[in-house]
Amino acid sequence: MTEYSKAYQSRRGKTQYLRKGNKYGAKKTKYKNRTYDSKLEANVRARLDLQMNAKEKKDRVTYVQDQYQIEIRLFGKTIVKHKVDFLVKYGDGRTELLEAKGFETKDWIIIRRLIEALLPHGLIENTEKDWTYRVVRK
Repeated sequence: MTEYSKAYQSRRGKTQYLRKGNKYGAKKTKYKNRTYDSKLEANVRARLDLQMNAKEKKDRVTYVQDQYQIEIRLFGKTIVKHKVDFLVKYGDGRTELLEAKGFETKDWIIIRRLIEALLPHGLIENTEKDWTYRVVRK
């Protein structure tokens, strides 16, 4: 249910309401003294923290960075800058860009397709060819 903070009179005389909070219903959530944009994102981070104690080398997380910024550039021009939710390094040497996603906007779908197409070719700034990209959905 959407909460509204204020009502005001529009120019046409109708009562309008200002929406309170995120328009997609995401609720900011605190986990370990950090505020995440959604419950899903905080839960993904909690799972990654649990994986730091995994016994299997391939499952063990050795490093996590929140809000890792990448830049998609073509022919020397910046197309888009995007902050991926997590950069994750595993015990077996793999590196993964991890995105926690609830509602998929049209803009985000385009960015996801660009990342999926260009990452294997090493065409994204601040990344390597052998990195993978994964989206965790609700």
